[in-house]
Amino acid sequence: MRNNPDISINAAHKTLAAVLSLHPLILFLQVVIPSFNEWWAASFLATGAFNIERGRGLSPGTSAGGQILGFISLYYFYLSSRLDNPRYALAALLTLPLYPLSALAGLAPFTIGFLYWTYSGGLRLVPFTKWAVGLLVVMAFTCFAYFIDPDNLLFQRLQQGLLRVFAGLGFYDSQVLHGDPRASQQSLLGSYSTPPLDRPGQWLFGNAQEYGPDKTFSSDAGFVRFLHVYGITGTALAFFVIAWFVYTGKSILLFLFALSFFVLQYKNHMLFGRISFDLFFLWWTLSILERNAYNHRSSSH
Repeated sequence: MRNNPDISINAAHKTLAAVLSLHPLILFLQVVIPSFNEWWAASFLATGAFNIERGRGLSPGTSAGGQILGFISLYYFYLSSRLDNPRYALAALLTLPLYPLSALAGLAPFTIGFLYWTYSGGLRLVPFTKWAVGLLVVMAFTCFAYFIDPDNLLFQRLQQGLLRVFAGLGFYDSQVLHGDPRASQQSLLGSYSTPPLDRPGQWLFGNAQEYGPDKTFSSDAGFVRFLHVYGITGTALAFFVIAWFVYTGKSILLFLFALSFFVLQYKNHMLFGRISFDLFFLWWTLSILERNAYNHRSSSH
């Protein structure tokens, strides 16, 4: 880093991006090869119900799997803009068919990353030939899936996944198998609640009952859980921690993560777990190293 900090930091980003590619790859194999998905679920620790129609990649559940996939795609969009390399954006776009096969909530960080990439001029970096290469890759995956899965089970899953998307957008009225987003949304809205009005102490500091019969909520939404368990004080402290990392890191990537994190709190509880904060901390560490290297180089001159 003393000799050439820019190359060192970029090399670290590229290495991290390569490691993270294992998650969408394994998720893809899980939905293409049912026996592999069953073996993975039986061999590795998982939370939540197993569904042969959906994959979770390296994460402990399908919901986390889709959301982590979204953060990875956001990271790829950022790297495409940072490195002026359209291949990372194409890699992010190739994850798009996997969200209906894992968790649609992952589209939140994907969309935020895509908008940032577009705003930063990313589309100009992708000439027609690059889009053609990306299309060929998708076609190659399709042919591979057909030979692995000659009964077209993958295409049935993709069809069901697209129906989930259309149902969520209001373009499909019939029932959707395996995770109807309308039922999920209705259940989520019905589970929104606040602590009892006659418990001012819980409003301020929470009741520390996140699990068990004494908890006072039944929602997966992060905002609801924070308010019941940690109160207003604990919720403010939790968000202050995220804000502190963003402020000290001074990186647009950290800001994009925080924005995605805030949006996802309406659906799930994701703070210091489910791999997401580990990834956030890695990004913060790289931003601190980059800034320190820059300061060192400036002072040496």
